[in-house]
Amino acid sequence: MEARAAAVEAIALRKELKDESATAESQVQLAKIAIEQGSAAEAEGLARTAAEEFDRQKAADNGCSSNAILGRALLAQGKLKEAQAATDLALTLCQKGQDRGAKFQATMASAAVKFKAGGAIEALNMLEGVHAEAARIGYVAYELKSRLLIGEIEVGSARKGSGRLRLEALQKDSQSKNFGLIAREARTGLETGSLSF
Repeated sequence: MEARAAAVEAIALRKELKDESATAESQVQLAKIAIEQGSAAEAEGLARTAAEEFDRQKAADNGCSSNAILGRALLAQGKLKEAQAATDLALTLCQKGQDRGAKFQATMASAAVKFKAGGAIEALNMLEGVHAEAARIGYVAYELKSRLLIGEIEVGSARKGSGRLRLEALQKDSQSKNFGLIAREARTGLETGSLSF
């Protein structure tokens, strides 16, 4: 709740200062929080507004990130076709930008959409790519999050045993690296067998 309050306060302050870019960045942060808290419709509105602002500014990296979050919000609402369009746009924008974190977000969101559309193999290949690159360059959060999604997809497919082992190991690794949210999501994935987004 503190993160939500801080993001709402940041948006209000940045609007008052008429800083459209910073306002849109705060909207993306609040959209991420809204998704984590199960408010996908709220996240959709925030991410869409931010994406429109970043498009107006021709800010490729921020546009990539906001469209990835928009794709996640749409997917959480079962709007598969719209989620596909948002994640496709996110991946296109990432090619014009430099932000690896935004590219990882877009690739993971796209993989989740592909999995929901029946493309488990393609989704796993995309996530393995994110995992390998994130591990190589030391982006621990993306390395762990990609492992989480791989494990969740495996649990929901023919690789159930492999997925359970992956999620159990991830739960321990995340906890030891102080990524408590990912550890909790791994535990939830083991208990429910559902995607964390």
